[in-house]
Amino acid sequence: MEAIIPRLEWRTFGASFGEADRRFKALAPGRAQESEEVYLLSPRTDANVKVRDRLMDIKTLKQVNAEGLEQWRPVMKGECPLPAAEVARVCAALGVAPMVGLDAYTLEQLQAELTQPSRGVRVVQVHKDCR
Repeated sequence: MEAIIPRLEWRTFGASFGEADRRFKALAPGRAQESEEVYLLSPRTDANVKVRDRLMDIKTLKQVNAEGLEQWRPVMKGECPLPAAEVARVCAALGVAPMVGLDAYTLEQLQAELTQPSRGVRVVQVHKDCR
């Protein structure tokens, strides 16, 4: 993985943002980026664990300022299928027991195992529109 650089992010979720939408539409167009992502959510942690373009990405929250600006630190980016050592990092980030049995896990195998009711992990499909 390249040098790890914590970055500041501010996010909001929803379908419409009223005045903010109008203001952004009035600006000169910039580079737009859309993506389909899969987030793995656990009630045991606030780590950001997601898959985009078949790459597992884990970030941890370092701090949040008074205005809600968040600083996240990337800690892992791995290509699926993931070796068992990287799967152990995913499990640790989600606060669940390690998985045993395979030398590597496909994305489908990983999701199936992590979403077992005893683990409490949920899979959420997210469409991102970054402008």
